[in-house]
Amino acid sequence: TVAVYNGTGHPGLTAEAVRMIGNLGARVTIISNSSEKFVKNGIFINPQGGSDIKSSQTYKRLAEIFAPSCLKQDCTTSDSEIVTSRADISIVLGEEYYNYWSSR
Repeated sequence: TVAVYNGTGHPGLTAEAVRMIGNLGARVTIISNSSEKFVKNGIFINPQGGSDIKSSQTYKRLAEIFAPSCLKQDCTTSDSEIVTSRADISIVLGEEYYNYWSSR
């Protein structure tokens, strides 16, 4: 399962991302705003979900699309809602995604 958070002040940012994630076959269970504002996108694993998630094809593909820098070095956040999310994978869309999305 996947949670998608808007880490910016721009409304409606998650709609297209949720559609793309669904087209990849993942199930989006949470759509929300993060309390922390993000410049870059991030992808986070729920620690209760187990270490198998990070090696899954779903995680790798979502990270390639939304947060490739998190494949090289784990992304971190202090937003407790994201860290303790019920979803296995949490994606936060930052200003980086907004700039890409608004320029299309």
